[in-house]
Amino acid sequence: MWIGCKLLGGNVDLCEAKIKDTKYQCKECLHICINRRHLENHMRIHTGEKPFACVYCGKLFAQKANMQAHTKIHTGERNHSCKLCDKAFYDTRGLKKHMNIHERNGEIEN
Repeated sequence: MWIGCKLLGGNVDLCEAKIKDTKYQCKECLHICINRRHLENHMRIHTGEKPFACVYCGKLFAQKANMQAHTKIHTGERNHSCKLCDKAFYDTRGLKKHMNIHERNGEIEN
């Protein structure tokens, strides 16, 4: 049965094989992870554990990547630049939102 699988790139065969292998399955919500490390990260959803702290403000995060993204607010690091104007953003989400403005103004085609 196909239930969708983002982790395995949408490959039906790989996904079905992974569904049969419940070695890394969350006992709380039955979510299946591809390895032990991903399961440990997933479990933080249920435990509320937030082991990653921002060195600038102390805000806590469950995922290291989220803490790293947050840190850019303090450092001013903006690696995602608009090619139409000189605005820069912390992440691709901010850039995409900005590009919608250019699109609405007719500056780019969708």
